[in-house]
Amino acid sequence: MGRILLASSALPALRSLLSVLPQHHVQHSGLRIAYIPTADKQGISRYARPLIRHMLRSAGFRVHMLEVAGASYEEIRYILSTCDIIWVGGGNTFSCCTS
Repeated sequence: MGRILLASSALPALRSLLSVLPQHHVQHSGLRIAYIPTADKQGISRYARPLIRHMLRSAGFRVHMLEVAGASYEEIRYILSTCDIIWVGGGNTFSCCTS
């Protein structure tokens, strides 16, 4: 079974992710990470997407962008089944609680 990490900011999330993965494993194995940036399609976090993608690549991950809204079922299935990690960006975890 996999693990889930919920974080409100990308840099602390990356630090936490790297703390549970041996650094040599990330750098030399080319772990694949599916980056789904569209959880907050219209929000301010859309401006951080290129920076987050660069941050993940710099950490040694092979980043595969997945725009779920425009992807086919086959593409979604392929990327999610072949990546080691799924990173969902954006969104507001508190918006469900406001009226």
